[in-house]
Amino acid sequence: MLALLMAFATACGVLQLAALGSATRTVRLGTLALAVGSGLYGCAMIAVLLQFVYTRSLSALTGRGLNDIVTIAGYTVDPVLEELVKITPLVVIGCRSRARVQWRLTDHLLVGSALGAGFGLMEALLYYGGRSGAALAFP
Repeated sequence: MLALLMAFATACGVLQLAALGSATRTVRLGTLALAVGSGLYGCAMIAVLLQFVYTRSLSALTGRGLNDIVTIAGYTVDPVLEELVKITPLVVIGCRSRARVQWRLTDHLLVGSALGAGFGLMEALLYYGGRSGAALAFP
């Protein structure tokens, strides 16, 4: 139930941004939904995979404990890696000449926001997914 509510909140946020930019946007709502899905399943999974490979290989090379490496990487390398992974689809889209001519700044802003919203949704699901037992029940 919590996952559905978080997905609903993400969809509402993207729809609100699309409504705010409706006067100047040319990107469709389906494209924004695809961007949310790309951030959710594409960017987030690539970031997790890169973080997994980075921390395990650094632990094996240095001989330090994995817990120490993950703790240090959590505030040094991981945020930079996550932002680079999130912005990569926008750079790829911006390199296409057709999108560069047709899309305006608002379109790139909306797609970037949708990618980030999907990524944030996956982060929240991974973070709070194991904590469902800590939720309070109301009668």
